[in-house]
Amino acid sequence: MLNKRLKKRSKMYKARGLWGVTCILFLGIITGLGLTGDRAHAEIIKSDNNDVLTGTVNNNETEKTSFSGENEASTDSQSPTTNEMASEKLETEVNQPANNTQDVNTTGSSTYEQVEPANPQESQPSLAPSINSPKETKVVKDDEVKYSQPTVAVERQENGYWYLYNPQTNTKYTGFQTLKDGRVVYYNGQGQMQYGEQNIDHHWYLFDQWTGALKNGFQYIPKYQKTVYYNQDGQMQYGWQQVKGQWYYLENGSGALTRGQKKIAGHWYNFDRNNGQMSTGFTYLPDDKKTVYYAANGWMVYGEKKIAGYWYLFDQGSGALRTGFQKLPDGRTVYYNSQGQMQYGEQKIGSGWTWYLFDDGSGAMKTGFQTLADGRKVYYAPNGQMQYGEQRIGGYWYLFDSANGAMKTGFQYIPKYQKTVYYNANGQMQYGWQQVSGHWYYLENRSGAMVRGQKQINGHWYNFDQNNGQMSTGFTYLPDDKKTVYYAA
Repeated sequence: MLNKRLKKRSKMYKARGLWGVTCILFLGIITGLGLTGDRAHAEIIKSDNNDVLTGTVNNNETEKTSFSGENEASTDSQSPTTNEMASEKLETEVNQPANNTQDVNTTGSSTYEQVEPANPQESQPSLAPSINSPKETKVVKDDEVKYSQPTVAVERQENGYWYLYNPQTNTKYTGFQTLKDGRVVYYNGQGQMQYGEQNIDHHWYLFDQWTGALKNGFQYIPKYQKTVYYNQDGQMQYGWQQVKGQWYYLENGSGALTRGQKKIAGHWYNFDRNNGQMSTGFTYLPDDKKTVYYAANGWMVYGEKKIAGYWYLFDQGSGALRTGFQKLPDGRTVYYNSQGQMQYGEQKIGSGWTWYLFDDGSGAMKTGFQTLADGRKVYYAPNGQMQYGEQRIGGYWYLFDSANGAMKTGFQYIPKYQKTVYYNANGQMQYGWQQVSGHWYYLENRSGAMVRGQKQINGHWYNFDQNNGQMSTGFTYLPDDKKTVYYAA
């Protein structure tokens, strides 16, 4: 009986021995296949943890296997996807740089939509800074992709840190990695996922504080109260940057988005206070309470400039748009309306609505006698204002219509002095003997008043009609003297 039991146990041990050998050979084949499989294109770190290979999972760990091109269901409900990581609010301990923050705006570049500034200029060169463009100018390529996705990878949380494993080699990935859900993340030298601002190879990057996803575009950093810009590779940018057709300037030291006025390379620029876009065209600067003009390359304009068919004048020192009467370097006095546009022809200006005349070609203010398009001959004083009524000009008295300023000629009655005077074809008041239309008249030497009735001139008596002032000839009845007299021709 004992011998039968010993023989039976001996057969069982042999069977177990063969089974063990078979298991070892099988595991060897599987391991060999894993070592010859696809490798991730990143640095990996050996791990003493064999849980991935054996299939066992510690109680304080979660993992997820990711295979490129396969649609496998997740084996871990706590894998670090965007929504789940946000809900778990993991508190990661990451060594941050001196100016590091994990409190960032996650809205991305959508906050900064393209804005078309009003640009009334007549013709513009290509959008600047094409003129004297800084060397650091870069144009963002939106479709550029840099970081590849590992073929085989397992995400695992260990002791509060997320790692990415290669399950075939039991090693940790480091550096930039693209996860199956599309996130680009970064693992440090220990294989730990990083968050917030990180300085990597002399470039600043920003990673979401919950998901670790690499940020790009415009991002607001509350800790430093600044908006910065990360290109498509996630690197913080500096200097001139063109994004979606708009120019921005990022401070060379901090990368902060410039807003308001800034002098760059000897030229003044302005950047929108809301979105930071470089200003072009007419721009109002509320701090200085002035309107200025920026050319297509962003430079503030000074002096005279023709824009959209109108001439404008900008102060040589401040660039402020000038309005009203201005004396130009070439000696012209011109006038710019409230919009800053140079005016031409007849213009009614000022609270008194005074008429002025400006040259149709140069805009120069006219003075002196001028003949208008409707035929009126008028007079503009040295200050350019049209004159009315009696005016003494160049030693002569003239009379201008009180309504339209037209110069008067011929006999004119002056109500103020209750007299009739005579202005020749040049508009000048006349004195003494005047023959008009075949009739003789006599105008007082001092006042120019037309004489009526009897008057002794140079020792001779004359008579002038009481109604029209014409000199009498022939038989004439004098009612005041009640006599009839005779005047020679």
